[in-house]
Amino acid sequence: MLSTIYSAGLRASEGAHLQISDIHSANMRILIRQGKGNKDQTTYHLIYLEKQIELVEQDIRRRLADKQEALDLLTTIPGVNEQAASIIIAEIGTNMNNFKDDHHLAALHLYIVVDG
Repeated sequence: MLSTIYSAGLRASEGAHLQISDIHSANMRILIRQGKGNKDQTTYHLIYLEKQIELVEQDIRRRLADKQEALDLLTTIPGVNEQAASIIIAEIGTNMNNFKDDHHLAALHLYIVVDG
C-alpha cells in the first residue's frame, strides 16, 4: 500500500483515507477521498502515466521519422535539443515556402506564443 501511495504522489492525509476498493487496477485509477480542499478526486498510478508518456513519445517519433534531416539541422542550433526541434517542426512544419519571408515566420511565432 505504501508503494501505491508513493508512486501516485498522494499526500499523507490522502493515503490515510485510501481503501483497497479505491484502487482500480484495470485502468490504474485511484480514487482519492477527502483530498485537497476536502474533495474527492481521481489520480493515476505513476506506472500508468509512464506508459502513456512512452506511447505519446513513440507516436511523436513515428510522425517525425521522415523529418530526421530537419531534426538534425535544428539540433545544431545552440540550446535546441531533440524535444525543442520536435516542437518547432510541429508548430511551423518543414516547408518554409509557406512563409513569405522570415518576418512572416517570426510573426506566426509571436502569434502562437502570445495568443496561442
